[in-house]
Amino acid sequence: MIGKRIFEITRIDSTNTYAQQIDAKQPLEDGTVIWAREQYAGRGQQDHVWQSEPGKNLTFTVVLKPHFLEPQCQFLLNKAISLGILDFIQASISPECNPRLVPGNQTANLKCKIKWPNDILYGDLKMAGILIETKVMGLVFDTAFIGIGININQTHFVHNLSNAISLIQVMRREIGLKEALVKVCQYMDLRYMSLKNLKIEQLNDDYHHHLLGVEEWRDYTREKKTIKGMITGVDDFGRLMVKHPQGDTISYHHKEIEYIL
Repeated sequence: MIGKRIFEITRIDSTNTYAQQIDAKQPLEDGTVIWAREQYAGRGQQDHVWQSEPGKNLTFTVVLKPHFLEPQCQFLLNKAISLGILDFIQASISPECNPRLVPGNQTANLKCKIKWPNDILYGDLKMAGILIETKVMGLVFDTAFIGIGININQTHFVHNLSNAISLIQVMRREIGLKEALVKVCQYMDLRYMSLKNLKIEQLNDDYHHHLLGVEEWRDYTREKKTIKGMITGVDDFGRLMVKHPQGDTISYHHKEIEYIL
């Protein structure tokens, strides 16, 4: 269902902004994808900019109508989409590891991790980012505009993106963008259908398994200070739960605590 309708645009400022403008005039079909060959003002979390070389990467928005999901549970959608993208990257890098056939496969490429709340890493390097903007009507989760950027064929990144990596740098071969888009939509749809069918335990287990820093002591920054912590999971509201050496566990909102990579 995700990707059944794909609208291809040559150049645009932001696919998320465009999708919201179109949907406000005439509601888009559930699962519609807006794909831009060039996105020159892509948006990330908290006014950050997603930089992408034109014609080299995937920059697109998925429009979903998750009416079945209660608004307070919308982080489950984040989990499903994050896992779908991670499944795509893992299957691309290691074709023998097919998450579609073996959900939660423990032998899949463990270099792929989810950096809470919205990045997909290969090792310690960022390969994909997600921005989910939602529209809630009363008690109904009306629409989710899911902006996604995946580094595919870009080989050089500007200095402030020195922590970035692309599929071509790992696979050593160029990948067709349309082919990659179709595949990532298929993987996201499988995870979204699991959510829709209320297979919540599997989603939670797989997300926990792939969460960067889970069950290990690491350094983080909090209020400009370096602290020790162990991620124990993510709560129902999408907050990161971190255990500290003193024994207390605190739930943090985005930007209240930062990974040190």
